Amino acid sequence: MIKTESNPYSGTHLPLPQASPADATDGKRCSYPGTHYRLDNLLISKYFIVQLETSGDSKLPKGQDTKEQILELAEHLIMSRGYNGFSYKDIASALDIRNAAVHYHFPSKKDLGVAVIRRVQARFRQWDAMSASRQLSPVEMLDQALETYIGYLDSDKYVCLGGSLETDFHTLPDEMQKEVRIYTAEILTWMRNLLSRGREEGQFAFAGPSEDKAFFMIASIQGALQMARVSDKAMFYRTVDNLKSELGL
Repeated sequence: MIKTESNPYSGTHLPLPQASPADATDGKRCSYPGTHYRLDNLLISKYFIVQLETSGDSKLPKGQDTKEQILELAEHLIMSRGYNGFSYKDIASALDIRNAAVHYHFPSKKDLGVAVIRRVQARFRQWDAMSASRQLSPVEMLDQALETYIGYLDSDKYVCLGGSLETDFHTLPDEMQKEVRIYTAEILTWMRNLLSRGREEGQFAFAGPSEDKAFFMIASIQGALQMARVSDKAMFYRTVDNLKSELGL
């Protein structure tokens, strides 16, 4: 097991890759050794947000059109501030465009919110399919998923998209609530299937229905990520270790 100062989680089979300008310019792949997957856009996201906060030219890497730039930034704003924590004016100002340009691509904020959820969901499905094609074991897939949450923790700013939108759920437009339910159900189903497969193959050992354990796992990791914003990060890693221990790992 590799253990680093920035990523002390002993169950992770690879250290969390660090984003670089070269990685940020490629929105389609991550070329880290052994890490050709991406559950979320975090690696590019972290680099981009730093650029927005430190440079006077608030523009996304070359190669992304205005619609993709808006989606990219909106995703990060939801994960860092919440859906209700930003406006079209914030997006327009950061990208150095007019409000009308944002409305052209997304007439209302709910349209933007729905598009962001579907975009992340599509990436999740792509990652899942890629992991299946590589014939990763249940333990390897679990570790890769956990690395994503560790990436959010290391950013000192983000929580996962699902956790952020679930917090805002009762203030979201009906269309977005529907999409959040679909996205959350898909994540829970994925975890349930992973746990079932792992137990059948003798890699996981736990009592009770896989569905119950999946809900417990996702709720615990999302909650720990939220609480880590205001408490000791070490508690997040302890939560992850406890979750893996409950699976017999």
